[in-house]
Order: sequence, then C-alpha cells, then structure tokens
Amino acid sequence: MKKIDKDLAVIPPSLVIGDDKLTHQRRLELIAKKHYINEAPYNDRYKTDDIRDRLVRIYNNKCAFCEQKVEQYHIEHFRPKQIYYWLAYSWDNLLLACHYCNNYKGINFAIKGKRAKCPNTKDLKNINTISSSKYNLQEQPKLINPEQSDPSPYLIFEKDGKITSDNDDYKYTIDICRIDRKYLNDGRKKHY
Repeated sequence: MKKIDKDLAVIPPSLVIGDDKLTHQRRLELIAKKHYINEAPYNDRYKTDDIRDRLVRIYNNKCAFCEQKVEQYHIEHFRPKQIYYWLAYSWDNLLLACHYCNNYKGINFAIKGKRAKCPNTKDLKNINTISSSKYNLQEQPKLINPEQSDPSPYLIFEKDGKITSDNDDYKYTIDICRIDRKYLNDGRKKHY
C-alpha cells in the first residue's frame, strides 16, 4: 500500500451533477429507497469508461490495498455502497482494487466515531468530496484510504515478505484486505 494522489477537483464527467443527469437520477432513486439496489442500471453508473480509465491511470493499474497489478478491474467503494448508498457514485469514495482485496473487504468498515447519515438531497453539491472531508472527521474509519493517508511510515516489511504494523488502523486494513496473503508475501520477499 502506498500514498495515492487523486485530484478530487478533477471529477470524471459521468459523476458530475449536471453533466450526467442519469447518474444523479440514480443517486436520488437510491436515496429515496434508502438502500443500494444491486442491479445493472445502478451498478453501471460507477463503472463507466471515464471512471475506470481515470482510476487505472491514478493507481498505475495496481490495487489500492495490495499493489498487485489489476487483471480484472474492480471499482471498490471505500465506504461500502450497501451501507453508504448515497456515496455509490462519489469520486472520493471510488478506488481501484484487485478481485481479492475487493472481496475480502466486502462491507467491512469499522469506525471509531459516529456513523454518517445520508444528507438531505438539497446538500448534494459537494457529494464527490464529502466522505474525504466531513465524514472522515465524524467517523474516524479504521480502514486506511491510501488516497488520504501515507502508509509508508506505518508499514513494517519483514525479511520473509510479511507486512505488519504497530498502528491499529493499519493492522485492521492488513487483516480485512488480507494484504499478508502468502503469494503477496512471497513477492515482497524477493524484493527485500
């Protein structure tokens, strides 16, 4: 895991309220239903070419968590869309992940603070940056977002390739995403 620089001011057109009315309409439908609808019309909105291509460039075709080359693109929701349905199409909530980290993480998202609630639909103008600013302060997530935190001072690489940390949030992230998988450890061992 390494720090990723993602410009939150440069939002893919398919996520910009006003530019893409369909994405905004889908978000309003999710807010009205008060849960994520796991069907193609909703899933397709965060998997558009402009979003995927931008994430592939930003992440250099590597997983946000384990840094493995991404063979199958999974657009990961930092805050799970099943819980934070209104953030399903928010630029600051989308990461590139490998199949394994995406599946292992699932809907795991422990916090130390108070869980954020869906905002009033009149307060959506900052929806593409709300989770990286307001929500992080309120919730204090245990899962590390490499777009918002530099992991390098907190990660310890052992001679056998195993990755550890003395920091509880980094330990949580390593455990949840299983970044200490054997083949990842073997790969890191070669570079030690």
